[in-house]
Amino acid sequence: MFDYYRKELTPDLLLLVLVHNNTLYWLEGPEGPAQREVPRIASPYKQLLHKYMTTALARRRLSLPNVLFIYNTFDNGNRIGKPTRNLTAPAFSVCKSRGWYDGDDLDILVPQMMAIPDALHSVPWHLKRDLAFFRGVPSCSRIWEQTYKREEACSRMHLAYLSERDRRAGNATALDVGLADEYKVVGPLKSTPYELPKFDRLPLSTHAHYKWLLNLEGVVAAYRMGQLLSMNSLVLHQRSYFIEYFYRSLQPWVHYVPFWNATGPDGEPVMDDVYHVLDDVRRLDQEQPAALQRIIANAQGVAKLLSKAMRLEYYKAALEGYKALFPDMDAFVESFVQSLRSKGSMKEEWEAFLKDNLEQDIKPWQDRAPLKAEEIFRMFAYFRDETRLAPDLMQLVLVYNNTLYWVYGPDGQAHREVPEVGSQYMHQLHRHLARALRAGRLQLPNVVFIYNTDDNGIRIARPTRNITVPPFSLCKSQGWFDGDDLDILVPQMIAIPDALHIVPWHLKKDLAFFRGVPSCSRIWERTYKREEACSRMHLAYLSERDRRAGNATALDVGLMDEYREVGPLKSTPYELPKFDRLPLSTHAHYKWLLNLEGVVAAYRMGQLLSMNSLVLHQRSYFIEYFYRSLQPWVHYVPFWNATGPDGEPVMDDVYHVLDDVRRLDQEQPAALQRIIANAQGVAKLLGRQMRLEYYKEAIEKYRALFPDMDAFVETFVQSLRSKGSKIP
Repeated sequence: MFDYYRKELTPDLLLLVLVHNNTLYWLEGPEGPAQREVPRIASPYKQLLHKYMTTALARRRLSLPNVLFIYNTFDNGNRIGKPTRNLTAPAFSVCKSRGWYDGDDLDILVPQMMAIPDALHSVPWHLKRDLAFFRGVPSCSRIWEQTYKREEACSRMHLAYLSERDRRAGNATALDVGLADEYKVVGPLKSTPYELPKFDRLPLSTHAHYKWLLNLEGVVAAYRMGQLLSMNSLVLHQRSYFIEYFYRSLQPWVHYVPFWNATGPDGEPVMDDVYHVLDDVRRLDQEQPAALQRIIANAQGVAKLLSKAMRLEYYKAALEGYKALFPDMDAFVESFVQSLRSKGSMKEEWEAFLKDNLEQDIKPWQDRAPLKAEEIFRMFAYFRDETRLAPDLMQLVLVYNNTLYWVYGPDGQAHREVPEVGSQYMHQLHRHLARALRAGRLQLPNVVFIYNTDDNGIRIARPTRNITVPPFSLCKSQGWFDGDDLDILVPQMIAIPDALHIVPWHLKKDLAFFRGVPSCSRIWERTYKREEACSRMHLAYLSERDRRAGNATALDVGLMDEYREVGPLKSTPYELPKFDRLPLSTHAHYKWLLNLEGVVAAYRMGQLLSMNSLVLHQRSYFIEYFYRSLQPWVHYVPFWNATGPDGEPVMDDVYHVLDDVRRLDQEQPAALQRIIANAQGVAKLLGRQMRLEYYKEAIEKYRALFPDMDAFVETFVQSLRSKGSKIP
């Protein structure tokens, strides 16, 4: 995720932070080095966090867990935690958005350590000026233009204009709003029709001498709300999508009074409702002064929780809560520290791999445990009836006394060989697993499980189904609107990386390469507003189009079967040539390897990771068992389902991605080779023996969900024997 975010943010705004043995370290990337001082380029927010936190750690006033996190001090208008992004770990941010149509941002909010209330102010109310006050630079979020149907709709500049307009009219009885810098962007559809005077900057304590304090957006949240709450004045808070860490403790008319984005008498949004709000609070001050003072007291009650010491305590709680999300954090940190010290460990890699993947599948079922083994038969019948999966795709598997049996169903026979109708995935699993069991290289517990080798586009364990037992599947979906599928993913035993390929980089062809059959998931038609939107066929068309134009400098994509579904809204407007099948080793002679969906995941990703080429991976909802160990721009580079300049999704972003990786190859070749090395590091965990070990771990963790599994298996075996199955 760090490398994903880094595509948008520079090191002054985004850094990795490591806490180890109660010491703070800053890193510009996973490769290190770890520094005990903030890099000079880092933002002042990081400098001040480091100053206050290291002091507290050194004086033992604070104790933090070992943890690694991403720290983002950007204003965050680009919403790095937007829920529509494919995020696998949250960033710590000082601001985020809430209430947008596409959902609330997923950042973990933490305090900024610059604008901190240092005291509760107490200027007598009757000595305060009866004006709504603001001083600040002319910054703007630029999100209100559509609402107000203007070229520009910036609260700071517009309220400064209203204040100046009233002053010129001799009627400055409501607002005292001034900009601390010049602002010359003017016009009838701008925030101000004329240039405004520049005001001097004033100390914060000046605010306490006004009854009404305006909290106005900057680029995002202005980071002054905490201080305004401490002033024993009433805060008039601009309605906004941007929030700081404490905003969710605040309620309108309890801690502040809201304005902006309100509707006028004609039903249209107005930019001057601040006058009406001022009328309301002045009336409240006259008629119910105790109620108004109660709002101010409530505000100061929150402000008491926003001090420097309380902010550091908030960081502590945030880090502890964040760490609890990662059951592998301790192992990961120790592994990372060892890596920084150049002392890695294969065992730690494997444990981290299991935690990244298998534990993510087991966790939803651990939350439901204990499970009942008798439900296995009911769920098997449910899957057969509901999803119409035939015996060649789904069977019951019995492991008894370290021997593998295949069973058509609860009333069927147990076979020590896969029935002929069984899929090739079943045959290959049996071949490798049964051999390892016979040789004593693997020991499995007695267990019964449902084994599904369908491509699983039908999502048999979709979370909206009433599933009581998880199936073992080769592929499932993650990231759909209705939730992640509940299958336990296990390896397919056909397309297995058998070696780490090493073709010298300078000898590889500078093209993005793919060969495959013309299969398609059919899930992208709505996204791309086409009758058909299949990545394999469309990229094969782009490749052929470029070849016909004499410009085949980017893609070498070919289909190994004929494909005749053509038309202007199809994946290709004309028929494409058929290409010969090529051995897998051919891929290693290309710099860029395309991993494209088939009907679901294509099951070639593991092999591509081994090629010492850079994998360009199509964004997809379909995952194999190891995908959760992979991160964009750490192990591969993503493309597809991206947005073009006009805001519409594009099907040809592969060209832009190729430009990016070629530029990286020219300007930062070590960074590109590091991605490839990371990919091969994962590929080392995907060999045949490691896949069998993964089955062992998966079966053991699955069995642990059923306290009655032993008794259930014995009863089932007795039933099978009574029906003629030969089980010793």
